[in-house]
Amino acid sequence: MNTSTSNTMSGPGADLTAALAQKAPAMPRIIKVGNMTVDAGKIGAGLYGLIQDKGEEAIVAFGMIPSWVVESLEQQLRRLIVERQAHHLQMATEDLQPYVDEASIAEFIRPIVHECIIGIYDAAKAAGLLAV
Repeated sequence: MNTSTSNTMSGPGADLTAALAQKAPAMPRIIKVGNMTVDAGKIGAGLYGLIQDKGEEAIVAFGMIPSWVVESLEQQLRRLIVERQAHHLQMATEDLQPYVDEASIAEFIRPIVHECIIGIYDAAKAAGLLAV
């Protein structure tokens, strides 16, 4: 399962990358988790752009992250991981679904989510909008 998130991603997860139109500069924050290489800085900056689009940057300014951001990120990562694994096993995603270990996926994505949240704070700080 060799996965990379970048602006040129195609296939599963491409919609997440496309949705992360950057409004704040991305700070480099490349992490490796298992076989995945993730640019958490770009994802964080993109998520901060979405937060700004919703007018919720004040929440981030005071050190909080809107729950919809974390839930969306976790959902997209989970979907991406399952789709990539199904592709690797040459199975349909629906056929793999009964065998997915949700606890393992949650454990796997935890450090990715953490680093992306730090990326959100980095973007807010770069924009001069972090009060804490």
